[in-house]
Amino acid sequence: DFARLRTQFLNNVSHEVRTPLNSIMALSGMLLQGVSGKLTAEQTAQLEVIQRNGATILSLFERILDLAQLQAEKLAVTITKVSLTDVL
Repeated sequence: DFARLRTQFLNNVSHEVRTPLNSIMALSGMLLQGVSGKLTAEQTAQLEVIQRNGATILSLFERILDLAQLQAEKLAVTITKVSLTDVL
């Protein structure tokens, strides 16, 4: 069935991308913490770009997987009323 194959494909691709990306995020985070010594301002700025863009990509994959699970009816959604004032 197409939905099942799509979900399986997305899970596989996500895993294959997230695994190396998590390593990149961890290693760049360690460099930012100074584990290899003091960084120049430019190196720090470049590592911050890596961290920011990596987080964006990870978030995108999570949303894609959530959407696939919703479509496969494997993720439950609960609609709840909230106060916008409380949220803000």
